[in-house]
Amino acid sequence: MTLHWKKEKELALSRLRRDYELGKVDSDIKGLLDIINAMNCYYTTSSCSGRIQIAEVKYPWMKREFRVLGKWHRPITTDEALGCISKGKENVWLSVEPPILHIVAKDLEAAKRMLIIVRQCGFKHSGIQGLRDKRILIEVLSTEKMEVPLIHDGKWLIRINEIAYLVDLANLFLVRGKSRLNRLKGRLKSLQRAMEA
Repeated sequence: MTLHWKKEKELALSRLRRDYELGKVDSDIKGLLDIINAMNCYYTTSSCSGRIQIAEVKYPWMKREFRVLGKWHRPITTDEALGCISKGKENVWLSVEPPILHIVAKDLEAAKRMLIIVRQCGFKHSGIQGLRDKRILIEVLSTEKMEVPLIHDGKWLIRINEIAYLVDLANLFLVRGKSRLNRLKGRLKSLQRAMEA
């Protein structure tokens, strides 16, 4: 392990411990992060276990105008969704963001090994995000993404009685994404045990 790699990993783990203490890390992803960070060739930089979000914005890509009305890292109820939608005015979107992990690999071989594992666990949209001399950044991403306009330019696009159906779909997407995290955690745990034996 090179000195530079060791310092970068220690710095990342120090930030992660601080984020744990501040409650900034989704509780249902901590075990997976701990397993990855215990491996010699990897460390994590950022993560999200997946979320459902209701936001006021004309189009989802307009991040500067984005106003979050409600955000959850767990399944939600129709009443929770309706309560947040009612806070919106002209444009309201319901979205589901899939789990995402950023993992730094020590070298290209380690990156390839991790990509094979995450893809086998269903994270089909994963790949190398950044390539530098001293580190390789892998983005681990699955396919459970959903963006639905509920109100656009003041016009309701979905009937109120259809919101429950959309909430059920959003919950399904969220739970499916989180199940991939559990599969990845189990796979890496088995690999870790095999390497220690």
